[in-house]
Amino acid sequence: AEPIREFTPALILRNAVLVCLAVALAAQISMPVSETSTPFTLQTLAVMLAGPLAGARAGTTGLLLYLLAGAFGLPVFADGRSGVDVLTGPTAAFLWTFVLLPTPLAHLARRIDGSWSALWFGCFLGAHLLVLIVGFLWYAASVDQVVNLLDASVYVPGAVLKSMLGVLVLRFTPTHVTRSASRRRARIE
Repeated sequence: AEPIREFTPALILRNAVLVCLAVALAAQISMPVSETSTPFTLQTLAVMLAGPLAGARAGTTGLLLYLLAGAFGLPVFADGRSGVDVLTGPTAAFLWTFVLLPTPLAHLARRIDGSWSALWFGCFLGAHLLVLIVGFLWYAASVDQVVNLLDASVYVPGAVLKSMLGVLVLRFTPTHVTRSASRRRARIE
């Protein structure tokens, strides 16, 4: 058995930086959907895994670091974009919603491991749909358009695929990384 390592502030910060880097790299894997909309990226996959793999504090802190890095001009957002205008513009809610996701997914990881594939798939898909709905409602309000959630439907197959990939990652991540580490984090958080 490997020794138990407590999640110290230094370890939480290290994991937060890793989350920030993972989301920034995943955001660069991008496919345009149309000329006027948000591209399809893999960043939500990294966001969904932040809580279960890094914990609530590190996941949330990592996503705040990601937003801060983009605000200060580092090209971390989709297609290498950056700046405060991205965080306040029509697609801002997609990014801001990310910060809400690590904590509930980390708390779920405390209770179940990656073998509960159907439950994880439902949670990941629900989280993706939350990002899409909030993002599209903000987008519609920002550009003074009537919201057409059917426009968001082009992202649903990608959300399903990313949810399945997330389940596979958790399924093949050693249980001691997801469940045991989450329990140790619970003592500290």
